[in-house]
This record gives sequence, structure tokens and C-alpha cells, in this order.
Amino acid sequence: MRMIVDAAVVLDFLIGKDKVVSKFKLAEELFVTIFDYSLLLAGVYKTQNVSHNQYIIKEFIKQNMQILNFEKKEALVFAKLKVDYPEIDDIILMKSSIIQTNSLPFYTYNGIYEKIKKVKIVKG
Repeated sequence: MRMIVDAAVVLDFLIGKDKVVSKFKLAEELFVTIFDYSLLLAGVYKTQNVSHNQYIIKEFIKQNMQILNFEKKEALVFAKLKVDYPEIDDIILMKSSIIQTNSLPFYTYNGIYEKIKKVKIVKG
């Protein structure tokens, strides 16, 4: 299975949560959005050993995942989602546009994504 994973799931993998580790082992290819990559890097600054933890995140992503960017085609999908789901936060909609344009399931714990049509959720 190929799938996109969110920042919380990546962190759970790094701390060794069994259910996440087993799903990652079954995955053929893993992806992370540029937004989740940014959140992972931002989270490093809340730790005591910033440079070490930043290295771990960067190396893990580099060796195990591809980063999916937000570009023009995602911007067009975002614009439509913004009209269809005005109550949902923009960052959620921008991530959803990346998920939709890549037609991949999304492994997340955040139930808000279930409200957005065309976003297939991987259950934990």
C-alpha cells in the first residue's frame, strides 16, 4: 500500500508505537505533505536537543518518505474545497488538496478529514 501520513503518525512511528510500526512495514511507499514536514520540524524546537532531533527527522524523512508539495494544481483543488467546506481550517483543506491530487489514502488520527469527500482515510 502507498499512503500519505500525517505528522502525529510519523512521531508515533519514531517512538515505536506498535500499530504504526506494523502499518509502516506493510507500506510500499510513504509520503508526507510539506505541511506535515514543516510541523515535524517546528516540533523539534520544543525539545531540549534541537539539532539532534532535527537531524533525526530530516534523515528519517529523507530515507523513508517522499515530501509532497503544494503547487498550482493543489491550489485549484484547495479553492474548490474552501467553497465546499468553509467551516474547516485552511491548513486541513490545503493538506486535503495534496491528498486528493495524489489520489492516495491518508493515515491520520484527525477525524476532521472524514468530513471531506474524496479523502480516503487509513484507519489506525
